[in-house]
Amino acid sequence: MKAMVVQLGRIGDLILLTPMFEVLKEQYSAEVTLLVGPSNYSIIKGHPAVDKVIVLDKAPHKLTPTMVQLLIKRFDVWLDPRDHFSTEGRLLAKIGRAKMKIGFNPQSKKSVFTHNISNENRYLHQVQVGLNALQPLGYELSNEIPRPTLPVNSNSEQKIEEFIGNQENKFTLLNISASKDDKMWHEDLWVKFINTQSKQIGELVICHAPNHTGMANSIVSKLVGNVKVYCSPEISDIVSLIKRAELLISPDTSLVHIAAAFNIPVLALYSGLDDFYTKFCPLSEIQISVRADKGDTGLKSITLDSLNEAFTEMLKKLSK
Repeated sequence: MKAMVVQLGRIGDLILLTPMFEVLKEQYSAEVTLLVGPSNYSIIKGHPAVDKVIVLDKAPHKLTPTMVQLLIKRFDVWLDPRDHFSTEGRLLAKIGRAKMKIGFNPQSKKSVFTHNISNENRYLHQVQVGLNALQPLGYELSNEIPRPTLPVNSNSEQKIEEFIGNQENKFTLLNISASKDDKMWHEDLWVKFINTQSKQIGELVICHAPNHTGMANSIVSKLVGNVKVYCSPEISDIVSLIKRAELLISPDTSLVHIAAAFNIPVLALYSGLDDFYTKFCPLSEIQISVRADKGDTGLKSITLDSLNEAFTEMLKKLSK
């Protein structure tokens, strides 16, 4: 079976689709082609369950060759696992050539997909939403939520080994970055948290996105002890860094999902949106989430006391 899977969204969404790729490969012997965006594809490069990756770059000189590929190539099944309306997804499904097309058909629009995906997924994790899209193939969803899987990049592995030295599995990794400003925690509270818990934290590595270098430098300048700081635009570097940590502390769900792929313990900061938490909660065996006040779309209502209490509880879990 030749299967096309469309995932043009965020890195985290793509990570959480990896259990679907594995089911397609293992249960349906599928040749899996993945259609992705230029900002998320590197995280999946080299995954054993993905045979081919097509990057949809919307630059005019790159878009036309991609469209030609989609028009020429035939698939047995076209899968767009989103459980909500997408104009882009509908257009691509119209272009793609497949006997079976699985995706979301809104009632107000003419059906593009031969098999509809339900949007009644309120109580499902995003991993299950992806797997649920395989129902037209005969797949039955179980109560168990499989963790995602990720490949590692050999260059990143070497780079991080040199950076970490002999501290593998002995350091706490604190990520301060997030995709949006309202999903980042207060700079001054990070400083207070680290200084308060410095003895309990032990070896600390702070990681951040390149656009948050100023914040990282400001935090480090106010700390009482020495810390390592890592910044890289390459997500493969962050994968190799996370898989070597004893604990990840992060407000960014993409990194939380990377940690799940290697079953790294996680202390995560989440908004107060219940539906979002249900879909994107941590999947590591050892994990604690600190939630913002109910209805808070960001993290600003999370208090220092809340994080300190959660960290103390995490230390107890790690010591068992």
